[in-house]
Amino acid sequence: LAALCAADVVGFQTSRDREAFFDSAREILGATIEGEHVCLGARRVRVVVAPVGINAREFNRTAARAAAGPEARRLVESLAGRALAIGADRLDYTKGLPNRFEAFSRLLGHYPEHVRQISFLQVAARSREEVFEYADLRRELDRKAGDINGRFSDFDWVPIRYMTRALSRRTLAGFYRVARIGLVTPLRDGMNLVAKEFVAAQDETDPGVLILSRFAGAAEELTEALLVNPYDAEEVAGALHQALTMKAGERRARHAALLAKVQHTTAASFAKGFLAALHVPSG
Repeated sequence: LAALCAADVVGFQTSRDREAFFDSAREILGATIEGEHVCLGARRVRVVVAPVGINAREFNRTAARAAAGPEARRLVESLAGRALAIGADRLDYTKGLPNRFEAFSRLLGHYPEHVRQISFLQVAARSREEVFEYADLRRELDRKAGDINGRFSDFDWVPIRYMTRALSRRTLAGFYRVARIGLVTPLRDGMNLVAKEFVAAQDETDPGVLILSRFAGAAEELTEALLVNPYDAEEVAGALHQALTMKAGERRARHAALLAKVQHTTAASFAKGFLAALHVPSG
């Protein structure tokens, strides 16, 4: 905390995180809070909320091109007319992947009308496999995916497609665009740009639905997503059902509101916000 307060400006993704920093500085360092400043004796540290974003328009163009490419065409053909839910994360215990698999299993168990009508693709790029907890997580996901597929799959349909090989950003953009649901349910995340990429990738005339953990920083901005508690498998399953049965008009209205926010909070606005806080000319 003292090292952070040696900076002139400290930025956090969300107002919730800034308030947590204020509380910590007050309780641990004995600081006083004046507006958006932490005061330690004569020193004043400005603490701002500066959510990071993406270049939404560029990502949308990438997604539109990739959706017409060979990888996305192969994916769509393999679905045979079924809906696609997609998740893309590092293989990390904070991402809540076992909880996500359990929620998808609850969807199929509690809403049998969706059996054979949806496939879930989870891309979980390997990370830190030398750490025991990460290797253990991979084994747990292997087991869960096998159990769910063994229970529900048919000779021409597998409910969960689970891969630990990383995909290129372009390929993922195309996959987001053809997906009906983006499933972004970390147990805790500072921001989570996958949520913003999913929104940016959509076809505005027929967009998919974002299901987002309320414990991701992006949830503070993206309030028109279906916000869920990732620990509650029943709630996430209910949100999946809601997304699959949502009328086109509601999907378009939610997406339009989300897209406006994603286009407003960009990587450039993030940089300019910090420069403005430092009173440094951005030109």
